[in-house]
Amino acid sequence: MPHGDGTVIRGQISGVPMTPGLHARVRMDATQSDRLVLELDTSNDGSFATQQPLNTTIVSPQGPRFVSATIIGPETLPGASSLGVQMALLFDRVVDPVSAQDPTNYQMPANAVQKAKSQLSGRIVVANLQEPEGPYVASSVTVSGISDARGATGSSASVPLQTKIQDPGAVVLGRVFNADGTPVSSAVVTYSTIPPAPDCATEQDEQPVGVSSVQVSADGRYEFRYVHQDSCGMPFQISTQDPNTGGLRQLSNFVRIPGQQLIMDIPILGNLFRSKNAQKSATELVVLCTVHRISPSTEPSPTPKYPQPFMDKGKFDGAAAPGGGK
Repeated sequence: MPHGDGTVIRGQISGVPMTPGLHARVRMDATQSDRLVLELDTSNDGSFATQQPLNTTIVSPQGPRFVSATIIGPETLPGASSLGVQMALLFDRVVDPVSAQDPTNYQMPANAVQKAKSQLSGRIVVANLQEPEGPYVASSVTVSGISDARGATGSSASVPLQTKIQDPGAVVLGRVFNADGTPVSSAVVTYSTIPPAPDCATEQDEQPVGVSSVQVSADGRYEFRYVHQDSCGMPFQISTQDPNTGGLRQLSNFVRIPGQQLIMDIPILGNLFRSKNAQKSATELVVLCTVHRISPSTEPSPTPKYPQPFMDKGKFDGAAAPGGGK
Protein backbone atom coordinates (compact mmCIF):
# COMPACT_ATOMS: atom_id res chain seq x y z
CA MET A 1 0.00 0.00 0.00
CA PRO A 2 1.39 3.45 -0.90
CA HIS A 3 2.20 6.17 1.60
CA GLY A 4 2.05 9.88 1.02
CA ASP A 5 5.83 10.24 1.23
CA GLY A 6 6.31 7.95 -1.77
CA THR A 7 7.17 4.83 0.22
CA VAL A 8 5.15 1.63 -0.03
CA ILE A 9 4.25 -0.76 2.79
CA ARG A 10 4.38 -4.42 1.81
CA GLY A 11 2.65 -7.11 3.90
CA GLN A 12 3.14 -10.89 3.92
CA ILE A 13 1.43 -13.74 5.76
CA SER A 14 1.44 -17.52 5.42
CA GLY A 15 -0.30 -20.53 6.98
CA VAL A 16 -3.82 -19.07 6.82
CA PRO A 17 -6.41 -21.65 5.65
CA MET A 18 -8.58 -20.29 2.85
CA THR A 19 -11.82 -22.07 2.01
CA PRO A 20 -14.14 -21.49 -0.95
CA GLY A 21 -16.53 -18.60 -0.29
CA LEU A 22 -14.47 -17.19 2.59
CA HIS A 23 -14.42 -13.37 2.71
CA ALA A 24 -11.19 -11.65 3.76
CA ARG A 25 -9.75 -8.17 3.68
CA VAL A 26 -6.50 -6.34 4.50
CA ARG A 27 -6.82 -3.23 6.63
CA MET A 28 -4.23 -0.61 7.50
CA ASP A 29 -4.14 0.40 11.12
CA ALA A 30 -4.87 4.13 11.21
CA THR A 31 -2.84 4.52 14.40
CA GLN A 32 0.18 2.65 13.01
CA SER A 33 0.78 3.37 9.36
CA ASP A 34 3.31 0.54 9.05
CA ARG A 35 0.88 -2.14 10.37
CA LEU A 36 -1.39 -4.26 8.16
CA VAL A 37 -4.04 -6.65 9.49
CA LEU A 38 -5.71 -9.54 7.69
CA GLU A 39 -9.39 -9.76 8.70
CA LEU A 40 -11.45 -12.94 8.02
CA ASP A 41 -15.22 -13.30 8.00
CA THR A 42 -15.23 -16.91 9.18
CA SER A 43 -18.90 -16.72 10.26
CA ASN A 44 -19.96 -15.32 6.91
CA ASP A 45 -21.99 -12.64 8.68
CA GLY A 46 -19.90 -9.63 7.70
CA SER A 47 -18.31 -9.23 11.11
CA PHE A 48 -14.68 -10.02 10.11
CA ALA A 49 -14.00 -10.97 13.70
CA THR A 50 -10.88 -13.02 13.03
CA GLN A 51 -7.79 -10.80 12.72
CA GLN A 52 -4.16 -11.70 12.01
CA PRO A 53 -1.31 -9.15 11.63
CA LEU A 54 0.90 -9.29 8.52
CA ASN A 55 4.67 -9.13 8.49
CA THR A 56 5.36 -5.74 6.93
CA THR A 57 8.32 -4.02 5.32
CA ILE A 58 8.69 -0.47 4.04
CA VAL A 59 9.78 -0.22 0.41
CA SER A 60 11.41 3.10 -0.45
CA PRO A 61 11.09 4.47 -3.99
CA GLN A 62 14.12 3.91 -6.20
CA GLY A 63 13.88 7.22 -8.05
CA PRO A 64 14.21 7.66 -11.83
CA ARG A 65 15.89 4.87 -13.77
CA PHE A 66 18.31 5.95 -16.51
CA VAL A 67 17.27 4.20 -19.74
CA SER A 68 19.36 5.51 -22.66
CA ALA A 69 21.61 8.29 -24.01
CA THR A 70 21.63 9.24 -27.70
CA ILE A 71 23.40 11.86 -29.81
CA ILE A 72 20.71 13.65 -31.82
CA GLY A 73 20.58 15.98 -34.81
CA PRO A 74 17.90 17.85 -36.75
CA GLU A 75 16.62 14.57 -38.21
CA THR A 76 15.51 13.60 -34.67
CA LEU A 77 14.68 16.93 -33.04
CA PRO A 78 13.95 20.00 -35.21
CA GLY A 79 16.38 22.77 -34.35
CA ALA A 80 19.06 20.44 -32.97
CA SER A 81 22.63 20.86 -34.20
CA SER A 82 24.05 18.52 -36.85
CA LEU A 83 27.57 18.86 -35.39
CA GLY A 84 27.16 16.10 -32.76
CA VAL A 85 27.09 18.38 -29.71
CA GLN A 86 23.58 17.61 -28.41
CA MET A 87 22.45 14.52 -26.50
CA ALA A 88 19.04 13.21 -25.38
CA LEU A 89 18.81 11.21 -22.13
CA LEU A 90 15.71 9.09 -21.45
CA PHE A 91 14.38 8.16 -17.99
CA ASP A 92 11.56 5.84 -16.98
CA ARG A 93 9.56 8.63 -15.35
CA VAL A 94 9.26 12.40 -15.13
CA VAL A 95 12.39 13.90 -13.58
CA ASP A 96 12.81 16.89 -11.33
CA PRO A 97 13.76 19.91 -13.54
CA VAL A 98 16.17 21.32 -10.96
CA SER A 99 18.27 18.17 -10.63
CA ALA A 100 18.07 17.56 -14.39
CA GLN A 101 19.72 20.88 -15.23
CA ASP A 102 22.76 20.33 -12.97
CA PRO A 103 25.69 19.51 -15.34
CA THR A 104 27.63 17.78 -12.56
CA ASN A 105 25.04 14.97 -12.52
CA TYR A 106 26.36 13.72 -15.87
CA GLN A 107 29.80 12.19 -16.50
CA MET A 108 31.41 11.12 -19.79
CA PRO A 109 34.92 9.92 -20.68
CA ALA A 110 36.97 12.83 -22.08
CA ASN A 111 33.88 15.01 -22.35
CA ALA A 112 31.46 17.03 -20.23
CA VAL A 113 27.90 18.35 -20.23
CA GLN A 114 27.77 22.14 -20.47
CA LYS A 115 24.02 22.65 -20.15
CA ALA A 116 21.01 20.38 -19.61
CA LYS A 117 17.24 20.80 -19.39
CA SER A 118 14.23 18.48 -19.19
CA GLN A 119 12.06 18.62 -22.30
CA LEU A 120 8.76 17.41 -23.79
CA SER A 121 7.07 14.91 -21.42
CA GLY A 122 9.63 15.51 -18.66
CA ARG A 123 11.20 12.07 -19.11
CA ILE A 124 13.74 13.41 -21.64
CA VAL A 125 16.72 15.62 -20.81
CA VAL A 126 18.49 17.39 -23.68
CA ALA A 127 22.14 18.26 -22.97
CA ASN A 128 24.78 20.30 -24.78
CA LEU A 129 28.23 18.71 -24.88
CA GLN A 130 31.63 20.30 -24.59
CA GLU A 131 32.98 18.13 -27.42
CA PRO A 132 31.15 16.56 -30.37
CA GLU A 133 30.39 12.86 -30.35
CA GLY A 134 29.60 10.56 -33.27
CA PRO A 135 29.31 6.90 -34.27
CA TYR A 136 33.00 6.21 -34.78
CA VAL A 137 34.40 6.15 -31.22
CA ALA A 138 32.56 4.23 -28.48
CA SER A 139 31.63 6.17 -25.36
CA SER A 140 29.26 6.01 -22.40
CA VAL A 141 27.25 8.25 -20.07
CA THR A 142 26.93 7.96 -16.28
CA VAL A 143 24.06 9.68 -14.48
CA SER A 144 23.71 10.25 -10.74
CA GLY A 145 21.75 12.56 -8.46
CA ILE A 146 18.63 12.81 -10.66
CA SER A 147 15.36 12.98 -8.68
CA ASP A 148 11.74 12.46 -9.65
CA ALA A 149 8.84 14.83 -9.05
CA ARG A 150 8.44 13.59 -5.43
CA GLY A 151 12.11 14.05 -4.58
CA ALA A 152 13.20 10.41 -4.73
CA THR A 153 16.75 10.22 -6.10
CA GLY A 154 17.63 7.49 -8.54
CA SER A 155 20.73 5.34 -8.21
CA SER A 156 23.82 5.96 -10.31
CA ALA A 157 23.74 4.16 -13.67
CA SER A 158 25.80 4.01 -16.87
CA VAL A 159 24.65 3.24 -20.42
CA PRO A 160 26.46 3.09 -23.78
CA LEU A 161 26.22 6.27 -25.86
CA GLN A 162 24.18 5.78 -29.03
CA THR A 163 23.84 8.13 -32.00
CA LYS A 164 21.10 9.12 -34.44
CA ILE A 165 23.38 11.47 -36.41
CA GLN A 166 23.08 10.64 -40.11
CA ASP A 167 25.61 13.07 -41.62
CA PRO A 168 29.06 11.55 -42.25
CA GLY A 169 32.06 12.72 -40.30
CA ALA A 170 35.67 11.98 -39.44
CA VAL A 171 37.89 11.42 -36.42
CA VAL A 172 40.67 14.01 -36.22
CA LEU A 173 43.69 13.49 -33.99
CA GLY A 174 47.28 14.61 -33.78
CA ARG A 175 50.08 16.12 -31.74
CA VAL A 176 51.28 19.61 -30.92
CA PHE A 177 55.07 19.74 -30.71
CA ASN A 178 58.01 22.15 -30.80
CA ALA A 179 60.56 22.36 -33.60
CA ASP A 180 62.83 19.99 -31.66
CA GLY A 181 60.08 17.37 -31.37
CA THR A 182 59.23 17.91 -27.69
CA PRO A 183 55.48 18.05 -26.91
CA VAL A 184 53.69 21.29 -26.10
CA SER A 185 51.69 20.05 -23.11
CA SER A 186 50.09 23.43 -22.41
CA ALA A 187 48.46 23.82 -25.85
CA VAL A 188 44.70 24.16 -26.38
CA VAL A 189 43.46 22.97 -29.77
CA THR A 190 40.27 24.41 -31.32
CA TYR A 191 38.06 22.78 -33.95
CA SER A 192 36.19 25.30 -36.12
CA THR A 193 33.79 24.89 -39.02
CA ILE A 194 31.29 26.89 -41.03
CA PRO A 195 27.79 26.53 -39.52
CA PRO A 196 25.37 24.65 -41.79
CA ALA A 197 23.26 27.06 -43.85
CA PRO A 198 20.04 26.61 -45.86
CA ASP A 199 21.99 26.80 -49.14
CA CYS A 200 25.61 26.71 -50.30
CA ALA A 201 25.54 30.28 -51.63
CA THR A 202 24.79 31.56 -48.13
CA GLU A 203 27.36 29.26 -46.56
CA GLN A 204 30.18 30.56 -48.79
CA ASP A 205 29.80 34.00 -47.23
CA GLU A 206 30.12 32.67 -43.68
CA GLN A 207 33.28 32.45 -41.58
CA PRO A 208 34.29 29.41 -39.50
CA VAL A 209 33.20 29.46 -35.86
CA GLY A 210 34.62 27.47 -32.98
CA VAL A 211 32.82 24.22 -32.16
CA SER A 212 35.05 22.81 -29.42
CA SER A 213 38.39 23.39 -27.68
CA VAL A 214 40.40 20.65 -25.96
CA GLN A 215 43.45 20.66 -23.71
CA VAL A 216 46.18 18.41 -25.09
CA SER A 217 47.56 15.55 -23.01
CA ALA A 218 50.97 15.52 -21.34
CA ASP A 219 52.53 14.20 -24.54
CA GLY A 220 50.83 16.89 -26.67
CA ARG A 221 48.09 14.70 -28.16
CA TYR A 222 44.52 15.73 -28.94
CA GLU A 223 41.45 14.06 -30.49
CA PHE A 224 38.09 15.17 -31.88
CA ARG A 225 35.83 12.11 -32.10
CA TYR A 226 33.37 13.62 -34.60
CA VAL A 227 34.18 16.30 -37.18
CA HIS A 228 31.16 16.97 -39.38
CA GLN A 229 31.40 16.70 -43.17
CA ASP A 230 30.19 19.95 -44.70
CA SER A 231 27.44 19.30 -47.26
CA CYS A 232 28.74 22.13 -49.46
CA GLY A 233 32.32 20.84 -49.48
CA MET A 234 33.73 23.57 -47.24
CA PRO A 235 36.83 22.79 -45.11
CA PHE A 236 37.13 22.66 -41.34
CA GLN A 237 39.98 24.16 -39.32
CA ILE A 238 42.21 23.00 -36.48
CA SER A 239 44.14 25.73 -34.70
CA THR A 240 46.24 26.49 -31.63
CA GLN A 241 48.23 29.41 -30.29
CA ASP A 242 52.01 29.41 -30.37
CA PRO A 243 53.01 29.76 -26.68
CA ASN A 244 56.37 31.23 -27.70
CA THR A 245 55.25 33.99 -30.06
CA GLY A 246 51.51 34.25 -29.44
CA GLY A 247 50.89 33.61 -33.12
CA LEU A 248 48.03 31.45 -34.41
CA ARG A 249 48.92 28.09 -35.98
CA GLN A 250 46.06 26.93 -38.20
CA LEU A 251 45.45 23.89 -40.43
CA SER A 252 42.55 23.24 -42.84
CA ASN A 253 41.25 19.95 -44.20
CA PHE A 254 38.21 18.22 -45.71
CA VAL A 255 36.13 15.23 -44.61
CA ARG A 256 35.88 12.98 -47.67
CA ILE A 257 34.44 9.65 -46.47
CA PRO A 258 32.45 8.56 -43.39
CA GLY A 259 34.62 7.37 -40.51
CA GLN A 260 37.81 8.77 -42.02
CA GLN A 261 40.71 9.20 -39.60
CA LEU A 262 42.74 12.34 -40.20
CA ILE A 263 46.08 12.87 -38.47
CA MET A 264 46.81 16.59 -38.25
CA ASP A 265 50.02 17.33 -36.33
CA ILE A 266 50.67 20.97 -35.46
CA PRO A 267 54.35 21.97 -35.29
CA ILE A 268 55.19 25.04 -33.24
CA LEU A 269 58.12 26.76 -34.99
CA GLY A 270 58.50 29.81 -32.77
CA ASN A 271 61.78 28.63 -31.19
CA LEU A 272 63.26 27.80 -34.60
CA PHE A 273 63.70 31.49 -35.43
CA ARG A 274 64.45 32.61 -31.93
CA SER A 275 67.91 33.69 -30.74
CA LYS A 276 69.03 33.26 -27.16
CA ASN A 277 72.23 35.30 -27.55
CA ALA A 278 72.36 38.53 -25.59
CA GLN A 279 74.38 41.53 -26.83
CA LYS A 280 75.32 44.59 -24.85
CA SER A 281 76.51 47.88 -26.35
CA ALA A 282 77.34 51.26 -24.86
CA THR A 283 77.28 54.59 -26.74
CA GLU A 284 78.99 57.77 -25.51
CA LEU A 285 77.39 61.04 -26.57
CA VAL A 286 79.68 64.10 -26.80
CA VAL A 287 78.21 67.58 -27.38
CA LEU A 288 80.62 70.39 -28.48
CA CYS A 289 79.58 73.99 -27.93
CA THR A 290 81.26 77.22 -29.17
CA VAL A 291 80.55 80.30 -27.07
CA HIS A 292 80.45 83.80 -28.67
CA ARG A 293 80.25 86.99 -26.64
CA ILE A 294 77.98 89.67 -28.07
CA SER A 295 78.56 93.28 -26.85
CA PRO A 296 75.59 95.67 -26.62
CA SER A 297 75.36 98.01 -29.67
CA THR A 298 74.85 101.82 -29.37
CA GLU A 299 73.72 102.31 -32.99
CA PRO A 300 69.99 102.75 -33.72
CA SER A 301 68.17 99.83 -35.14
CA PRO A 302 67.92 99.87 -38.96
CA THR A 303 64.63 100.82 -40.60
CA PRO A 304 62.91 97.74 -41.99
CA LYS A 305 62.76 97.46 -45.75
CA TYR A 306 59.49 96.42 -47.29
CA PRO A 307 59.42 94.09 -50.30
CA GLN A 308 59.35 95.73 -53.75
CA PRO A 309 56.77 94.73 -56.35
CA PHE A 310 58.19 92.40 -58.96
CA MET A 311 55.75 93.40 -61.72
CA ASP A 312 55.24 96.79 -63.41
CA LYS A 313 51.85 97.97 -62.35
CA GLY A 314 51.41 100.14 -65.43
CA LYS A 315 51.69 97.22 -67.82
CA PHE A 316 48.78 95.34 -66.26
CA ASP A 317 46.24 97.97 -65.12
CA GLY A 318 46.17 100.11 -68.28
CA ALA A 319 48.01 103.15 -66.87
CA ALA A 320 50.24 105.10 -69.30
CA ALA A 321 53.89 104.33 -69.15
CA PRO A 322 56.39 107.11 -68.51
CA GLY A 323 57.19 109.07 -71.71
CA GLY A 324 53.65 109.09 -73.16
CA GLY A 325 53.68 105.56 -74.53
CA LYS A 326 50.53 103.52 -74.75
